[in-house]
Formats: sequence, C-alpha cells, structure tokens
Amino acid sequence: MRPDKIRDQMLAIQADDRVDVLFSPVTEERWGSDKPATLLRMEIPEAHDPWVLLARWYLPQTGATLRRRSALNAVGGWREAQSCCQEHDLYFRLLRQRKRFRYCDSDGAVYRLWSDNTVSRRDQPAVNLERLHIFADMQAHLLATNALTAERQGAINQARFEVARQLWTSDRGTALGTMATVRASQPRFTPRGAAGPLHYRIIYKLFGVAFTEALAALLRRGKQDAGAPLLIIHPVKVRRVQMPVRGLLVSVPGAQRRNFVK
Repeated sequence: MRPDKIRDQMLAIQADDRVDVLFSPVTEERWGSDKPATLLRMEIPEAHDPWVLLARWYLPQTGATLRRRSALNAVGGWREAQSCCQEHDLYFRLLRQRKRFRYCDSDGAVYRLWSDNTVSRRDQPAVNLERLHIFADMQAHLLATNALTAERQGAINQARFEVARQLWTSDRGTALGTMATVRASQPRFTPRGAAGPLHYRIIYKLFGVAFTEALAALLRRGKQDAGAPLLIIHPVKVRRVQMPVRGLLVSVPGAQRRNFVK
C-alpha cells in the first residue's frame, strides 16, 4: 500500500458521505524468478456500473477499496468458510442490499503477484464454478428487481462464455450447460474480446460452440502435417478440414472458403 492511498480515498469519501464502497484501480507488481518486478496498473473500464464491473471481474481486490463498517455488518461481513471468490461474493451481497459504490482514480494499492499458489490461482476450476454461481445469483436478483439491462445481461454472458472456454477441456458438460444458459438468456449473444476473436466468432455463429472448440483445439495443437486431411464430426454432418501450415481452411456450404489464421 502506498503512503497516500487511504488519504486520497478518504478525500473522495468526504466529497460524498453516502458512499458505502469506494473502489480504485490496483497496481500489480509481478515477480519472476529471474526478472525484476514489473508494475502494471489494472484499469477499471468506464462507465463504472458496479454490476457490469462485478460480472466482468473488474472490481478490484481488497486492498484497493474502502468499505463502510456499517455496510459490511448489514450484509453479514466476510464469509470466512468460503474457499474462493470471497471478495466478489461480498461485492454481490453489498450490491444486492443496494449499498452505494463509487469509483476513485487513486491507485495507491499494490498487489504483489509472486506465486501461483494463491487462493484465486491454485484451483482454477473451483474458482470458475464459483464464478458461475455468482453470475446466476446476479442474474436472478437483477431479474427479480427489474434491473437486468441489456448491458448487464451482456456482461454476465460474456463472462460466462469466457469461463466456459476455460472449462472446456476439464469439464465439458458444465461448459456446454453454461453456453446453453447464455443462449437461453440472450439468443443473439456474440462472443467478443480476446476469448472470442473474429475467426472464432464467425465459426461460432455458423456451427455453435462444440464445433468451434474442436477447431480451436486443432489450431492450438498446430502439429499436423501440412495439407493432411482431418475429419471433424459435426452434429449435422461430417466436414473435411485441411490444416495448412499457417492456418485453418474451413469448407462452409453455401459460402466461399475462408482462411482462419490463429
């Protein structure tokens, strides 16, 4: 924590004494075994709707916030028995009780990242499952209170999509169920961002997530002989796919061939 962190946030609270949770960007201090530490400020995207930020996992870790004690007591405080995602569970309970959040641009908190054996990193599948539970609780609450805007639904479903991609190799059933939930709540959902680049989006819209993930797995392997034919089973029919050295050539009925390069 930098010396001016609390001072800057207290000044922001004095400007609005109704604030229950003040949150700011955190600076990650990343350590490597043979490298000096690097600093990276983790920006929080505007327009700072805390529901969208919670869904997208942009609300910061504990050190970058100030929380009013009465607000914490009102929602039961921290759940000490919870194995992961404690901060985000607390954020959700605060939002559910209509506690007031405010953004402060001060970046006085520093999070030292030196190990993969932290609560949020040592068991990523458990973290992803807990995230899905939080997303479900968020959507249910926002629906019940008539507060589920298109932007909030889109943020929840984009986060679900990203979790589904991470779970695909370890828990395909949960990944498929998650994407079914996405389609049920947002039939025209289109992936975006780093987890949904252009070539992924096109194939996803044409064939769905299972076929797209099969192609993505081939791209990641990248060890096939140039021009060696591969058969991928699609739910409708068998399609022949060629794997050139630099990309993936997909034959799409009724459309021109496109070269999707990773």
